[in-house]
Amino acid sequence: MTHFLEHGEGGEPDGRPRYNRCVNSDFADYEPRTNLLCDPSRGEYNSQRQGLNEMSLKSEHQTHIHHVFYALCSERKWALGFPTSFDYDYLPEHFKKVQARIVLTEGKPLILFHPSAFDKCDGNLVKGLLHHELCHHLLGADVAHGPLFNECEQAWDGYYLFKQESSDFARWLARQNPQFMLDCLKCGSKYMRNTVTVGRMACRRCCDEYANGEYDDNYALHIGGAYMTTT
Repeated sequence: MTHFLEHGEGGEPDGRPRYNRCVNSDFADYEPRTNLLCDPSRGEYNSQRQGLNEMSLKSEHQTHIHHVFYALCSERKWALGFPTSFDYDYLPEHFKKVQARIVLTEGKPLILFHPSAFDKCDGNLVKGLLHHELCHHLLGADVAHGPLFNECEQAWDGYYLFKQESSDFARWLARQNPQFMLDCLKCGSKYMRNTVTVGRMACRRCCDEYANGEYDDNYALHIGGAYMTTT
């Protein structure tokens, strides 16, 4: 059983699309709006990256997370073992609402951070995000963001400094305007879009020429990373 819990402005779990499209201009935001916070997903957890984040956690970020993990355990008098008891990764960089997420599975919990959080951190953001997700780990998925969770999180002395940085970060994310490059590896056609595709996308030109106009995975559009600009 897998559970998703996260910190941010209302973002939710991402999963593989369940349908195909054979178009090259139908796009939507890839941060679903339905609130599935703490609801179990069915089946195995799929990587957040899906080709959108192609890099693993940078070594300096991994080291920073380990450092603040030990600091938090000391400050809260928690016995959570080692930071390597958890896996860490980045959220997709185009996310404008979710700042961090924990995925509670039968194996190691996975904690994901927005990649820009490390650059925008003024001493408390990453630490507070990690603290937030560790509270979820301690209390379990069913507690979610209720009174018990709030009491646990606010017992940390750094809570209010973190909330200020988190609010500043949320405002910065809201001003970002991600642009995505989609390209067909068969014919070389390229498309710039400001949202990520809903469903798998294929090149119309190639499907018309080689697949009688039907969707064909052989001509799926490759989605590159997001180019972030401020609006």
